[in-house]
Amino acid sequence: MTEWHPEQLVFIDESPANERTGDRKYGWAPIGAVAQVSEPFTRSAKWSILPMFTVDGYESWEVIHGSYNTELFNAFIKNHVIPRMNPFPGTRSVLIMDNCRIHRNEVLNRRLELIADIERDV
Repeated sequence: MTEWHPEQLVFIDESPANERTGDRKYGWAPIGAVAQVSEPFTRSAKWSILPMFTVDGYESWEVIHGSYNTELFNAFIKNHVIPRMNPFPGTRSVLIMDNCRIHRNEVLNRRLELIADIERDV
């Protein structure tokens, strides 16, 4: 990533949350004793946020009830990310995302290829 300037980078990554998101997964106990915790079981609504952020802060975001799937992710890219991107090597011209399965899909790949083709023609 050293070939890019911070102003060029745009990051996206979805995050889920519910009432149990902050629950501890590990505990402390004296040597030889088992760490135990007692919490009431709750099944709460799941929310997901998908932000688009740059070195200057958040540019756009979306919060939904439930989880993101390929269609919802593609819609976010189409409606929130692409309109705010610029041709390379301008500011906000490099999209960085993890390799989550919903990020690797034919519709998104084709859309990004078309944008790259348009930029080459300009």
